[in-house]
Amino acid sequence: MAILSNLFLLISLGALSTAFTLHNETHSDEWTWPKSYIALGDSYASGVGAGHFFKPYNKQVKMCKRFDGSYPSQVKDSLGIQQFDFVACSGNSLDDLSVQYERLGNKSAELVTVSISGNDFLFGKAVERCVYNYYLAGSVSPHSDRQRDKKCRKALRESRALVEGSQRKDEKSIWTRYEEEVDRIVSTRLSTANPNSILIITGYAKFFATPKEKSDVCDGKRFPLYDLKRTKSNLLHKKVRHEMNDLVHQVNTQIRDRIASRHPGKIAFIDIDPLFHKHRFCESSPEDQVPGSRTEDSDNVYFNSLISKIQEPKRKLGRSFIFHPKTQAHKAIAEEIRMEVLFRFNAITGTVPSSLTTAGTD
Repeated sequence: MAILSNLFLLISLGALSTAFTLHNETHSDEWTWPKSYIALGDSYASGVGAGHFFKPYNKQVKMCKRFDGSYPSQVKDSLGIQQFDFVACSGNSLDDLSVQYERLGNKSAELVTVSISGNDFLFGKAVERCVYNYYLAGSVSPHSDRQRDKKCRKALRESRALVEGSQRKDEKSIWTRYEEEVDRIVSTRLSTANPNSILIITGYAKFFATPKEKSDVCDGKRFPLYDLKRTKSNLLHKKVRHEMNDLVHQVNTQIRDRIASRHPGKIAFIDIDPLFHKHRFCESSPEDQVPGSRTEDSDNVYFNSLISKIQEPKRKLGRSFIFHPKTQAHKAIAEEIRMEVLFRFNAITGTVPSSLTTAGTD
């Protein structure tokens, strides 16, 4: 009966979650768990392009492109956590996690989050070859759409092979390496002082709305190369958009079924993709979020493009922010993590912090 009561309470809180603001003050003395938080991962965790640099005068922060609008920064604020280690780094892969561990020393935490593997599966290369194709744009001779599409198909084949477990001779598959890293995080980075310590793994989000058979808003469209006006980016073919979306879906499914299931009770998987519903490129409603139009960078679009308004000078970021979540997307992810923590806090204590029983204000 107590479990049903708690579940009803949490369902009610979930229904009311829109009444709370992410930055609603959550007093640390009300939260007996978690008191410490480590954020690991790649650019999806560092939050490149979301707000301002987390510590504007820190060279390491700038190099790793850690931003204050990232979901780790917002989770830290929303839970009132004081012991926070933000070591996620843009461009990092599974192999680079060892560097992040080194920066932590012997530290562990009651809450650990990680977003990782997008670079291992060459998602960035797929976006480059299938959307903007700067690789060809920077060459001397002009290139045809046929040549651009050929480069795109090759990139998608490479990513697909890696997602499906392809590996070079004498090398481990990405999924095997992912399993090993998760085992390492659970055994060395989750606090053993608290049996309720948890690792939360987030997935990735599809970039495009599901292509429509007829009158698709992105048929024949391209993302303009505003800084290279003499050339063109790729046509946004339906098949390509579908393939890119499917790669994200396959990775999320494997993380959920293969990775997050390794340590029951110690790992939670949060599928962030549903949070981007109606907030992707090429949406037909509530307004056409079409590349090259005035709506390409509307507030309703959760991803950055070349024309997105970035708060830090773009010369400091290059093109690293392209196709990465905006601050409002990170806010939605942070709220999902907060609710996961709340669910576990309630399961442990049977209570809910009083600061969450009233609506906050912006």
